[in-house]
Amino acid sequence: MTNVISAHLDRLEDELGEANSFTQAIFLAAAGLANSRDTCAIQAVAEQLQSRLEKARCIIDDFRNQPLSGAVIDLKSLEKAVKAEIARRSALKKVGGTA
Repeated sequence: MTNVISAHLDRLEDELGEANSFTQAIFLAAAGLANSRDTCAIQAVAEQLQSRLEKARCIIDDFRNQPLSGAVIDLKSLEKAVKAEIARRSALKKVGGTA
């Protein structure tokens, strides 16, 4: 794996880690809500988001462990897609939808 690809994967993992931290903050903040039903709903969404972030990290680990066979992956596009998905899920949480 080239150093450039490895550096991009490191950046992507950093972004996923940051998103995970925000997810944990949302989960903890939900505990302070007066309505237990709202708390449960927000915490359930946060748990789902955390699960998907972990799946994304596993995909990165799998990618790191596989030799490139001439395949070209546009990591900028992948990074943008992950960020867009995180933003989409965040917006859904704000309006009470599900991811």
